[in-house]
Amino acid sequence: MRSLVTHIAFLLLLVTNGEVAYAATAAPVEVGPIQVFPGAPLTGQHLRITARIKRTTSASPLEPLVVNVIAVVVRPDHLMKSWVWNKVSLARYESKELSLPADAYDIKLAGNYKIEFNVYSADMNHRLAARSTTFSVVNPSLPAESKAPARLEAPRRGIAERNYFGVGIYGNALDPAGGATLILWPFRNVGLQGTYTVGTFTSYEARLLVKFEPSWGFRPYIGVGYVSVSKESDVIGIKTEFKDSGVSGAAGVEIPLSRRTYGYVEVSGAKIDLEKIVTNGAQTVNASVKYYPVTIGAGIVFYLF
Repeated sequence: MRSLVTHIAFLLLLVTNGEVAYAATAAPVEVGPIQVFPGAPLTGQHLRITARIKRTTSASPLEPLVVNVIAVVVRPDHLMKSWVWNKVSLARYESKELSLPADAYDIKLAGNYKIEFNVYSADMNHRLAARSTTFSVVNPSLPAESKAPARLEAPRRGIAERNYFGVGIYGNALDPAGGATLILWPFRNVGLQGTYTVGTFTSYEARLLVKFEPSWGFRPYIGVGYVSVSKESDVIGIKTEFKDSGVSGAAGVEIPLSRRTYGYVEVSGAKIDLEKIVTNGAQTVNASVKYYPVTIGAGIVFYLF
């Protein structure tokens, strides 16, 4: 157990140090402010949305920098539409304005929209820069008093949408059990999770999570941790506790359900052997309890802040 905790702490240190080192190195490209015109759009209008991608002067080579740019618009109903600019070449000090095609979409729903520009390296292995903003769309058919709160609401920046700590419920499908889970994200893409479930089995699990942020909305994650499983059963007239623990692993996706509520679906596994030799008088048996090493889990978490 002590060795596993040491390995997990070392892995967390590596990941966090990697983030610090990357943040300390100036990015070779940046995304300027995103412009939305008109500034107070109405439902059904076509918008002009632009952003300027600029090559920075940070110790970059003289040859052109080739990047890929992905823009994503998220509607109030959480449906998304994306555009891709492949192999955009930027000479040193050069900037280029990218515009979303105005005739490719419209804004039929009233509410808050989010637009995000992401700049990736040519091989798509590194995200070099990102910027996002939100804008509100008003339905002109509503009375004036209904529209006033929407104009007073301040747009949320992408950085404000980060969640830090949440509580929720978690269920195990193949080794039936359910209970509570806690998730803490001390860093944007690195977090800690603790879960306690009861049912066919009673289990405690602690994990280190690493989350990824692709452009299409759902966020995949992987996790490694330690799980302890126990079950009480009657064996040849004796109440017997079967118990084992070991390293666990998981891979799943985070699904946004609302601003603070997220769903989680995952496949997890652990090598758990619930076996025990039980003796009652002259009778001795080698008893075991079946535990699926790979299972499917799901949970819903509400983030308090």
